[in-house]
Amino acid sequence: MSTELFLITHKPESIEGLFPYRPILVGAKEEAPEGYLRDDIGENISALNPFYNEMTAIYWVYRHLDEFPGLDHVG
Repeated sequence: MSTELFLITHKPESIEGLFPYRPILVGAKEEAPEGYLRDDIGENISALNPFYNEMTAIYWVYRHLDEFPGLDHVG
């Protein structure tokens, strides 16, 4: 079993030195920088981000990963 750690954010920031975190951009209105995941790809509820905040990223991770994730929030 492996664990992935996701860092949820509303705005892109430098991800240098954030290993082992994988940043995921929520409520994205612009192109995500290299290395970022987005909560509006595949099966998602990203359009509900103004109402459900970071829960849209949690839903995205739940629908797209088979392993157990770890989550953190910035901003």
